[in-house]
Amino acid sequence: MSDTESALLNELVVALKCLPSVGARTAQRMAFHLLEHDREKGLKLAVAMQNAIENIGHCTLCRTLTEHAICRICSDKSRSDETLNFKVLYDSDLIVNLEEKQKENTMDTERLAQIIDKSFMTDSGRQTAREVLLK
Repeated sequence: MSDTESALLNELVVALKCLPSVGARTAQRMAFHLLEHDREKGLKLAVAMQNAIENIGHCTLCRTLTEHAICRICSDKSRSDETLNFKVLYDSDLIVNLEEKQKENTMDTERLAQIIDKSFMTDSGRQTAREVLLK
C-alpha cells in the first residue's frame, strides 16, 4: 500500500488512539476490523459518536452527562432539595483529594485549573477550589 493510499487508514488509526488505553496496535486492529469485517457497524459507530458529541453536555446543576440543560435526577420534582446536597459533598471530597494529589505530585497550574473547571459541580466549589489549590 502506498503512502497516498494509506492516508485515510492512518487518519483512522490516529483518531482511535485518542481513546483511553488504546495504543497504536489496538487502534490499528480496530481500524482493520471495522474496514474488513464490519463497515456497517463502523458507520453506525461514527453516527452515534457524532450525535453524542454534538448533543450531550453537562447538567448545569450536578455536571453529570445529559442531553438536557438539567439532568433527569436534578429535574425530578419528587426529590427534595436535601437530596441534591450530594453536589456539595462531592465538591468537598474533590478538594481534599486534589489537595492530597497536589502534595504528592505537583501539577502544573494550568492543568489544575482545567480539572477544577471541568470537575466541580457547584460554582462555590469551583471558587473554593481555586482559592485553596491555586494559591
